[in-house]
Amino acid sequence: MEEHTHHPDAPIDPLSNGRWCVRTDRRSALRNTLLLASSNDGFGSSVATATNGGATIIAIGAYGHNVGANNAQGSVYMFAGSGASYPLQTELNAPDPRTTLSFGQSVALASNSGTNTLAVGVPDSYSFSPAFHTFGGVMIFTGSGTSYSAVNLSASLAYQPGVQHHVGFSVAVGVLNGVTTVAADDPSNGESHESAVFLFAGSGASYTATKITDAGGYAGDQFSGSVAVGYSYSQTLIAVGVAFEFNSTGSAADGVLLFTQTGTTYTESSLPRTNGTLGDHYGSGVAIQAAATSSRMARRSHRRSP
Repeated sequence: MEEHTHHPDAPIDPLSNGRWCVRTDRRSALRNTLLLASSNDGFGSSVATATNGGATIIAIGAYGHNVGANNAQGSVYMFAGSGASYPLQTELNAPDPRTTLSFGQSVALASNSGTNTLAVGVPDSYSFSPAFHTFGGVMIFTGSGTSYSAVNLSASLAYQPGVQHHVGFSVAVGVLNGVTTVAADDPSNGESHESAVFLFAGSGASYTATKITDAGGYAGDQFSGSVAVGYSYSQTLIAVGVAFEFNSTGSAADGVLLFTQTGTTYTESSLPRTNGTLGDHYGSGVAIQAAATSSRMARRSHRRSP
């Protein structure tokens, strides 16, 4: 399984005339496609990889890409290959097209038995009924090559009235024993209270949603902002970055929370920092690498886009 990598400050290829790009050891193999992107596409702002058979699959988000007449609808580009050859397989777009969706703001990718499972964050998805309201959302695409089917995982979420949600700013995905688990944060769920992470588990077109929050959270906490999915034996592990958290005395701290699934419940544990200071954005990026007998979590720092 692979978990998302979010790079709002992706490097600029000197041959791309200032356009966004992704630098890899095979940069020249991708350059022809990269040069097709416009300067405001945000191409490379999110990247995920997975191995499918003998091929490496690369998903690259371009959340500002214009699709037809829809400005900044966003797209995700799928590449597959090995060695020095990574041809473009397909371009994925939102099944419900409209402007400024930020489709592809975050991506996460897993591959199993020849099938790719791609989670795509759509944090600026919105509705005009009864009034303009931002919900956000997460889509899951399954398939390979040029053929993918899409499911809107957030269609059944119960959003809080009056709160501008942005579900899907960060996403993570894992597949174990035929069950797909997707984690999607909602950093704006905390405008009047703490933020949240939504978990979706299932397969095909059938998924069950679970909302998790910090048991010790307070209003204004930045619980979420980065998420990761992993496994230890048959247990599902969810890591959540908490870049800013209040305590009972009103003091602030930051850290990482690990949720371990047992049946239908999740047990919360904390991975606090041992040094540094508030403002370091500890927990702004998390990843899990799970082995058969243990789980290891790696934390890395990166900047989030506004």
